[in-house]
Amino acid sequence: MKKPRSVAGGLLLLLLGILISGGASGCAFDRPRDPQPDGTLRLPGALGTSGDGRLLYVVGTNFDAQYGTGALQAYDLEFCDTAINGAAIWPVSIDPADAIVGEVQIGSFGGQLARGTNASGGERLFVPLRGTGTVAAVDVDATTGALRCVLPEGTSAGEIGAACDRVEVALELPNGNLVDDPYGAVAAGEHLWVSSLTSQFVDPEDPEGEVASYFARLGVDAPVEPTILSANRMMPRELRLDQYGRIWAVGQAVSGSSAMAELRVYDPASFALGLEGARNFSIAGAAGGGEARGLRFSTDGEFLYVITRRPDRLLIFGRSGSFGTESLTLRGSVSLPSSPAALERLSRPAPLGDLVVVTGNDPDALVVIDPQLQEIVGLLDGTHCDASGVCPQGSRRAGERAAVRDPGERPFGVLAVPQASGYRLWVSTFGLASTEAGGLLAIDLRDPARPWELTVVAEIATPVEEAE
Repeated sequence: MKKPRSVAGGLLLLLLGILISGGASGCAFDRPRDPQPDGTLRLPGALGTSGDGRLLYVVGTNFDAQYGTGALQAYDLEFCDTAINGAAIWPVSIDPADAIVGEVQIGSFGGQLARGTNASGGERLFVPLRGTGTVAAVDVDATTGALRCVLPEGTSAGEIGAACDRVEVALELPNGNLVDDPYGAVAAGEHLWVSSLTSQFVDPEDPEGEVASYFARLGVDAPVEPTILSANRMMPRELRLDQYGRIWAVGQAVSGSSAMAELRVYDPASFALGLEGARNFSIAGAAGGGEARGLRFSTDGEFLYVITRRPDRLLIFGRSGSFGTESLTLRGSVSLPSSPAALERLSRPAPLGDLVVVTGNDPDALVVIDPQLQEIVGLLDGTHCDASGVCPQGSRRAGERAAVRDPGERPFGVLAVPQASGYRLWVSTFGLASTEAGGLLAIDLRDPARPWELTVVAEIATPVEEAE
């Protein structure tokens, strides 16, 4: 089996000026540096939860290439909740080594986290690795939360241990090259879909030739020998399933020398037809060009929420029509005070309707939006809101950053976990006041009817001397 070559043309590698080599399924390789130490949390990106809500899954990206690997970790949410709820003062500090119940090493620059079901009925996690053109596959122990590498035939657990980066699945094109920059991922029934975030030359030796981006399809239970098809210059950043099992993809599409925001819907059955069955919704006009970075469906399924960059907005689309013939109508948009990274939807009872939470950078912020009002109704940016409660749009007052209102530096992933009252938001950040290695923040929204009342209640981070 071929050993994957480095994705030399990838944007991340050009920016970082590093060279990372990966390993194809069943083939071990020598890492350029030591793996990330066990029990440490560094530069977390994508987040997910177990189906029973007991575990928080975290992708450690190793984005600064400090180590030879990233990490995939499972955190005990009951342990975290106990520490938070029993604290006299917030935010409480939690050592990741105390909360981690499962951990494996995966490649660097992990993308979207996908969760499927293996043949035994257990959870199987997948993470595309942007730096190596591969996908990590990891099983979860339903009882303990321990993580185990999915092993190819002829490979023993004793040989690999927790080094899942040694047995990642290579996304190999017919010409032997790897798919550049795999990022989006979603499990749809028996298959995993992975999309690339960049386009690449079909023939690397012909820089004047055809350019393409790709989708890969792998079996969830047997993630080997992926089928790879052209995505017709669509470069999805996020993939989501709708209530019909179709895949909605948002990102950019290349047209000539420009790239514009794009939204497409794929029926998994059309994969065998070369993705010809994709429905293409033109959102470039609504987005003002730019790039679509994430999407969520409303609780009732009647609306679609999309975040875009350049310009920075939340777009609110109404969905109408029947299966396969539905249409999207722009119902409104909200300008965001920072460049959006990710979004999450919070359900509220009628007549209140949904809330949408968006993480953003430059400046760092966590924004809460009421799609019905089409207004920002809550904001964490390290400062305090008016005594009246509602944070005005773009609020950023001078003064010291208050720990209970600080969303961290470069907040990225956001995931909502329902509580007895309200929600606990988990946010991954690439920097905190206590460490440049980033960490996780727990942010409570105890009364969804008062979305401006946000409080940072916990920080999970490895001490600086251990993270370096």
